[in-house]
Amino acid sequence: MDLLPPFSLCHFGNQKENVMHTYIRPLTMAIGLAAAGTTLTVSAGPSGNAIGSIARIFQAVDTNQDSVIDTDEFMEARLARAQVRFDALDSNADGYLTEGEIGERPEPPEDADPEAVRACVADTLGVDLQELPEEGERFAELDLNDDGAVDFAESQDAAMSRALEAFAALDTNASGDVTPEEVGASLGRKAERRAAIRACRQAAQDAADILG
Repeated sequence: MDLLPPFSLCHFGNQKENVMHTYIRPLTMAIGLAAAGTTLTVSAGPSGNAIGSIARIFQAVDTNQDSVIDTDEFMEARLARAQVRFDALDSNADGYLTEGEIGERPEPPEDADPEAVRACVADTLGVDLQELPEEGERFAELDLNDDGAVDFAESQDAAMSRALEAFAALDTNASGDVTPEEVGASLGRKAERRAAIRACRQAAQDAADILG
């Protein structure tokens, strides 16, 4: 039977406010300040990690060192990473990836009440968790010509499509360039999402432990 009523776990004991206060607001503030170059008084935490991550990203991707990442730089970096992944997955080096070589995505952690966790995250962040594709869907999306294998061109086509979507998500003002502040904001959103998922999963597990 269901351990909790159908509404979000965040309504149980004002869990939404606890999630926001304990996990998400400090992370958002720290990473946002880090992206703006503000020095924080804390000795460790998300701020230092964010600053280091932004610096490493720009060192690797901003090849002309103009302090912004343009579309060409971003696409070049993403496609290079896609080629490395393709070569790593192509275990027999025949230039094709089979469904077995691509493999299945790892199963997400088993939640005490998956629907309650999804509702909690949606209530906390205002967005729904993206569901993983069904078995076989991922390979079918890559195998454009339906010949049972993914060649390098198909892999690059998929990588290019994902890269364009990723760049558009980063370039929030649609300027055609990604700034350190936009990268920092993206890191902040990812940190918020991870924190909300962890907190909502813990809330569901706590409720299951208490209610039996």
